[in-house]
Amino acid sequence: MNKKVLAAVALGLSVFAGSASANLMYKQTRPTISGRAVAHAGSPAAALAGMKILQAGGTAFDAALAMAAAQSYSEVMMCHIFGGDLQLIGYSAKDKKVFSFNGTGWAPNKAKEQLERDAEIPAKGIFSMHIPGEWSGWMTFLAKYGTMPLKDILAPVVDMAENGIIVDDFLANMIEKNAGPMNDQAKAVFFPNGKALKAGDVYVNKDYADLMKTMGEVAAKAAEGKTLADGFKAADDYFYRGPVAEEIVKWNNENGGDFSIEDFNEFHAEETTPITTNYRGIDVYCTPPNSQGTVLIETLNMLENYDLKAMGHNSKDYINVLTQALQIAINHRNRFSADPRFHKFPAALLTKEFAKEMTKQIDMNKAVDEIPLGDQKYFVDYEKKGPDTTHMFVCDAEGNIVAVTHSINHFFGSSMMVHGIMMNDRRIQYSPDMDLPNALEAHKRTVQTITPSIALKDGEPYMAFGTPNADRQEQTKVQGFLNVVEFGMRPQAAVETPRIATDAAGDTASLNKYPKQISYMVNYPTQVDPKVLDELKAMGYKMVPVTNTGSLGLGVRENGFWSVGADPTRNAYTFAW
Repeated sequence: MNKKVLAAVALGLSVFAGSASANLMYKQTRPTISGRAVAHAGSPAAALAGMKILQAGGTAFDAALAMAAAQSYSEVMMCHIFGGDLQLIGYSAKDKKVFSFNGTGWAPNKAKEQLERDAEIPAKGIFSMHIPGEWSGWMTFLAKYGTMPLKDILAPVVDMAENGIIVDDFLANMIEKNAGPMNDQAKAVFFPNGKALKAGDVYVNKDYADLMKTMGEVAAKAAEGKTLADGFKAADDYFYRGPVAEEIVKWNNENGGDFSIEDFNEFHAEETTPITTNYRGIDVYCTPPNSQGTVLIETLNMLENYDLKAMGHNSKDYINVLTQALQIAINHRNRFSADPRFHKFPAALLTKEFAKEMTKQIDMNKAVDEIPLGDQKYFVDYEKKGPDTTHMFVCDAEGNIVAVTHSINHFFGSSMMVHGIMMNDRRIQYSPDMDLPNALEAHKRTVQTITPSIALKDGEPYMAFGTPNADRQEQTKVQGFLNVVEFGMRPQAAVETPRIATDAAGDTASLNKYPKQISYMVNYPTQVDPKVLDELKAMGYKMVPVTNTGSLGLGVRENGFWSVGADPTRNAYTFAW
């Protein structure tokens, strides 16, 4: 690939954003970044790691792991390639195919014993973890699509973790306010000499660097005289069926936990089939359940029945129909989503026919009292068979795309670290009610909010988009997508434009408990027109101010170039050439 790179970072540019609506009351703070290849991530260090791989001749497939590994260091409070979970979607220019991989982990065999004993699942600590699936997700994906040796992919991040990076304000704030009751290994990294790392300090994690180096060496040895795929498979086995699993289980059990070596030995990530819909000629793809991608598909199917452009961006009618459509889709997620090996999501709910029926229950004149579920005939194939996060995407000049959302759940996960690995606290997402679809069961994957997306237009790559922010991810993505497709915004304007959110249908932490839905609650940013707020209140909505609706990253391909918007609310950056 072309070795000449433009390090395109957006800093402090303030201009008024152009748009088709008079309701935009904000200033755009960054420019749209464009190039034939782009690397977008939640931190500059991660985006730069991806660009280094592209410079070295790698593809988007190779660069994606480098970026995720760098995020696991620079955004360690959000994600970890060895301790978290992964949903990945992408496009192969060679195969002209959209693909997806599920690297979400599962509950240990003995998890129900803890629940029966304590009657609840803890939010932090040794019993908050499930078996991490992300590393297997990466190795399974790269065994099929990788073009560079694992050692070379991880090299930029090994250098970072060994020699350190400067702690930025965001990480320092997270350590100070969200670290939780950390174990000694985590304290040694984030509280050296008993004091929290501050902005400007140097942050290192040599154990993490050593583990990445070991994985690279294992893969290199296994690939000698064979293929790169053999190397990636060996690195997968070394973690789940080798020394790493043994070390994690030993550490977990010494601290009173319930992991077993069989929990790791039997785990394998899966290639999955993306779910999709066509919105006004654009093919939109999401990862399937156990992710919440169904929310995006259902919502777009319903909204396609309305003239959103005529309503006007963030107008009374637009916010009303958007809110009710989102609530319906989220309600279905809460009722029916689970590990598809245990429960199938009703396929009919993703059809245009069902969406048309549901629009009849959207009230254009007032907020509804309860969220409608729909005709039971559409649920016939529903069958029982047995917080925080970060996002990234990378697109190369050949047209390949990888979009990833990965997470250790809440900030700093379980707050426990082993051999440089920040372990997740994902077990809290399972339901303690054994009669419900998302119930805690041995070797079951919980519902995950992590859901990256891509879109094709006329069969060619068109968009990559995603965000962190738990249950609001699909709400943020829907609005970013519509900002481009319906309202003609450029990517940076589409990302920075104020977004609403609704938590009325409940969240994944209380999945399937079916409380009475408060469907009239809407969270709004302060930039929404006060007149519109008054109109919505008159319709019966309770309007609640909000400051956090994710950190949207959105790239659009136009004339052979990618143009990317990076959300200024966190540390998101884009590098391009």
